[in-house]
Amino acid sequence: MPRKKKDKFVSDFVTVDDVCSCGVSAIWSGVGSGKNGFIEGVHEEITNEDGTTTRIDVDGLAEKYRVLLITSRKAKVTETEERHAEDLSPYLTDIRHIDDVNFDEYDNKSLVCTTAHIKRRIEKDYSPSDLASEPFWKKFDFIVIDEFHSLIADATFSDTAFIMKCFVDKIYTDCIKGKKADEIKPKMIFMSGTPQTTEKLIADFEYTKHDLFKKAKYVKPKNLNFTYHKQAITEIQSTLKSGGMVVYYMCLLDKLKELIKAAKDVGIDETQIAVSVSDNKTIKELKTDFPTIHSNIETIEGSLSSAMVIPNNIKFFITNSKNKEGININTIPDLLVIEHHYTDDIIQICGRFRKGVKKAKVIYDCQQFQLPLSYEREEEYQREQGLSAANTYFSKLVKEYDVDLSFITAYQNEDLKRFIDYIEKSTPFIRYNPFTSKFEMNDCYIQARRDYYSGLYWFDDLMNEYSMGASITLSGDFFDDITVTYTPSDEPIYVLKKYFSENGWEIGVTVFNEKQGKKMLKALIKLRNAQPETKSKDYSRLGDILPYFKCKKVRYGRAANKEFQVFLSDDTETN
Repeated sequence: MPRKKKDKFVSDFVTVDDVCSCGVSAIWSGVGSGKNGFIEGVHEEITNEDGTTTRIDVDGLAEKYRVLLITSRKAKVTETEERHAEDLSPYLTDIRHIDDVNFDEYDNKSLVCTTAHIKRRIEKDYSPSDLASEPFWKKFDFIVIDEFHSLIADATFSDTAFIMKCFVDKIYTDCIKGKKADEIKPKMIFMSGTPQTTEKLIADFEYTKHDLFKKAKYVKPKNLNFTYHKQAITEIQSTLKSGGMVVYYMCLLDKLKELIKAAKDVGIDETQIAVSVSDNKTIKELKTDFPTIHSNIETIEGSLSSAMVIPNNIKFFITNSKNKEGININTIPDLLVIEHHYTDDIIQICGRFRKGVKKAKVIYDCQQFQLPLSYEREEEYQREQGLSAANTYFSKLVKEYDVDLSFITAYQNEDLKRFIDYIEKSTPFIRYNPFTSKFEMNDCYIQARRDYYSGLYWFDDLMNEYSMGASITLSGDFFDDITVTYTPSDEPIYVLKKYFSENGWEIGVTVFNEKQGKKMLKALIKLRNAQPETKSKDYSRLGDILPYFKCKKVRYGRAANKEFQVFLSDDTETN
């Protein structure tokens, strides 16, 4: 967002001296509040209230000290490379070159890389021995981890999060804990715009926290609307038809073809549609089904990384988590549509648009990413039995193969690595820590599962309350000063739920198609009008309702969530 004189950003509250005076600093501040500007430096013109400009020059941490900036998103590395080709030289932009990296070749420059690069580097070169050469992290004055929440958020689909947590613990234990600030190298800085769940990871650390959510300016929409899929498609088409520009963030990729068709139906040419996703299968399908759109991929991704804008000719930009974090987009979309229900995802997506968005919508009836189901007692079993068994057998193999783990990691021995792979493929709850040379519980994954499902349950409950007519009251730093609205769905399931609530009936209903839903609603309205005054409105069994009207082929039962489900056959009849 353009800096104005009255705006305050991270560099206005945190100084280089502040982070030099302690071993660990945590900068918690909203998306777009200038966290990376504090690291890289702020050198720009600001607009005064009278329209004049003032030059701002604030040296960044990386301009005074050697910094290793680690981010969870490759797009961030590419973007930083474009902006700081000379002074902040990114390395390992191609992960295939991991084996060839020599940190000494970069002299005293600050570097930027992804968490995946750190994982590969540790697996390839780390040696636990004190006799080994100095580990790469000690070559830097500061280790800065951007998007620190990714240590939780990414743990559901990547082991990189676990290794990064081990990496952070190793540096804290060996280089920081119990030492005076002037003795510490490297120091660590954690940065996040959504740190609520991640703070648990450093609960045992001594650190200085800079909580700037209520101080530094950050990016969020003025208006946020919760709506349903059918209505969102209608508004997308209306916006496109009137010449507006739309950005759509998919949670899953199942609606991609539908979205492209919806745009083409209102006259949008394939040359005006851009897609940027992280799924290779989808990209291959695009090449076959929509070759023109596929040919736009390189252009859109190049523009986002270099110019930080969506090209002017693009009217409909469809993306997913690939562009959820770590990049700045200076284009102002007329409409931003989000499928994600997890609050942190919504916050991160809205924050990508540094100059704001005109309208933001969240679709509440979109299917969400589902984590693999696991036996409900698996975590308990692995903690009490599996972990011990894995370590016992691992120790046996180390002795049998005569491996000295004080000089190499187990990754560097094919037999030990094969066993590690076997354990990690058999369960997501246990992972190998190369710094302690033993298996440990994957607490990042465990916490991620809990937070993710807790967030989805909260969202579903909230939408259910709104569908019943509850007033909209969202609290929290992000939602402060945002006008939040809810558009009720005309889909039968939502109409039925509201009808039940208004009439005091405590029954949950699952209706599998619109025809069935309309029949059910018609029957219930007839029932309500004819119901005896003495009959209780609090029905605990569907069987108490059905006698009031004639239905054929109806069955009922209790679902796992304790709600009753109603299943109507296609030939259900009502009087």
